[in-house]
Amino acid sequence: MRLFAALHFMSEGSYQRGIGQDYLTSMHQSSISRCLSEVTDFIVELLGYVIRFPETEEEKNQEKFQFTQLGGFPGITGCIDCTQIAIISPKTHDPEMPGVIFYCRKQYYSLNVQIVCSAHLKILNINARFSGSVHDSAIWQSSLVRTHLSNNFGQNRNQFTYLLGDSGYSLEPWLLTPIAQPENNSEREYNRSQKLVMSSREPMVS
Repeated sequence: MRLFAALHFMSEGSYQRGIGQDYLTSMHQSSISRCLSEVTDFIVELLGYVIRFPETEEEKNQEKFQFTQLGGFPGITGCIDCTQIAIISPKTHDPEMPGVIFYCRKQYYSLNVQIVCSAHLKILNINARFSGSVHDSAIWQSSLVRTHLSNNFGQNRNQFTYLLGDSGYSLEPWLLTPIAQPENNSEREYNRSQKLVMSSREPMVS
């Protein structure tokens, strides 16, 4: 019941709407708060086991094989992008975290969340520590995944490992982005395949 009450709250975003009036989960607001805290803490504990970026060669090779099947790209272990998650407007005049830093380019208050996913759309890494005004590329520059790929690239050039990203990122040896102005068929084919993989929304069938 605690799990269902917490999930219901997460889907509704309200104590009163849907939960307080539902006879199947008719709980006091304070009870819902305790359930939400317990379930959220439990989910956070599980994240380290469920959301994991591939680190061993075996794990990386499995992801590389799936992306090769999907778009013909060798060496790809994941796709990266950021998404704006709307939040309640923070205090405008907070001395440490003023509301303006959470105001994103889409004109609402948010967190800019970086996500790396697999070919099967499984989340491999997530970073929700930055406000909505921070650019995708700035989040990437401080990312532990970037540090990991950079170190791996420098130490073992025979086992290349890349991510695919959109034009919001700069090209790096471990991050492949679209070619801004393709000049030949090979570059156009690269962009076509890159876009195909990045825009794919259906999991592969094993």
